[in-house]
Amino acid sequence: MNIYCVIPCYNEENRFAYAKFTKAVQLNPEVTFVFVDDGSTDETKEKLESFIKPFNNAKVVSGDENSGKANAIRLGFQYVESIRKKVTDEIAILIWTDADQQILFEDLQHMINKCRELANTSNELIVFATRNYVKSHHFVRTLGSLIISRVLRNAGKIEMPLDTQCGLKGFQISEVFVSAMRDEFETRWFIEWELFLRIYKLKQRLGRFSPVVVEIPLAKVEKAMDSHISVKNYISIFKEVLIIRKKIIRL
Repeated sequence: MNIYCVIPCYNEENRFAYAKFTKAVQLNPEVTFVFVDDGSTDETKEKLESFIKPFNNAKVVSGDENSGKANAIRLGFQYVESIRKKVTDEIAILIWTDADQQILFEDLQHMINKCRELANTSNELIVFATRNYVKSHHFVRTLGSLIISRVLRNAGKIEMPLDTQCGLKGFQISEVFVSAMRDEFETRWFIEWELFLRIYKLKQRLGRFSPVVVEIPLAKVEKAMDSHISVKNYISIFKEVLIIRKKIIRL
């Protein structure tokens, strides 16, 4: 089995969780960590390249311009696919997580261990980390993401975990998943919903997608330095919610 962890990074020069990822990379030599510089305008790329030098299981991939989290993850997956062609092991898991301090090392390690544990239970394993919004430092943001998920779930047809916006996910790399990741994402904030919409359509066409969806609660969500959503971001998020909702209704 092969596990790949993609970490999208944009202007993380002062927020990158060095201690967390040093520990994760050192303790999981069989996991390939792919750090994606998403067109940062600060020294993120240089910091990442310096960070990975001591490790054989870490790689930096760079985008030409800022394309948003969803397409940064897709860029990382494209790199994963390029090296997977050289691997004969059929079972592979793609994990993605945020670059800052919000997700603790213990939760990232729990995700890796859970994916190892469940990899043989299904050909279509999906693992979602979920937050307890009452305990979160980001009460408003976390509650907001729960409300957004509820609105989209109520649009019908697709069953998703309630907290879809937590920055830690694991997907088994199946034929359906590869097909769903083939095209660029339209939204910057909602890769999970776009991905599920694509998977749902592929399921209808192929008639053979039976995922095992597992939710694992985070122990804690830390408050990351300089991590905030601007008014402009909220406007963008609202527009993208309408886009995703329209796509769901059209199914």
